[in-house]
Amino acid sequence: IELHFNAIWCLAKAGKSKLSEKPYQIIVNPTLLKSDLRKLAVELEEDFIARFNELNIDEDYDVRCYDYTPTMSHIRKRTCEPNFLINERGANASIAASDYSRAQNDADLYAISVLTPRMLRKKVSREYEILQSKIEEFVASDGDLKAMALELVDLNTRINGLSEDD
Repeated sequence: IELHFNAIWCLAKAGKSKLSEKPYQIIVNPTLLKSDLRKLAVELEEDFIARFNELNIDEDYDVRCYDYTPTMSHIRKRTCEPNFLINERGANASIAASDYSRAQNDADLYAISVLTPRMLRKKVSREYEILQSKIEEFVASDGDLKAMALELVDLNTRINGLSEDD
């Protein structure tokens, strides 16, 4: 989703001077730590996604965020993914599980494949293009979404300008 937000931020930045009021205005206190700003960015991103999902009528393009622990790690990560990607991953895993249950020999087992994350993204690349245009359309037409996008840009710029000790 980060790729999509970057495009939103560029689109929103272009119209920033036209905004007279922002429902989301972040004032950074100099005593805030970088971790505090990251938490604030997550909250704002969640509000952005909730508003996008509210405007979007096609549930396949709704976005969900969740925490997970990657394989071979103990560090939890947060990710946001559109429903079409989540559904495609589930369908691919179901097909592989079904093939596994019907395997009768080693050759059958070796023939079973699960798409890698890269292959999965390539398979749904058209849906990502549609998602991108939906996001751009809603940011251009909805003042609240545009204001949130602008504040996310500003907040992430501030976060990236701080060192880890800040």
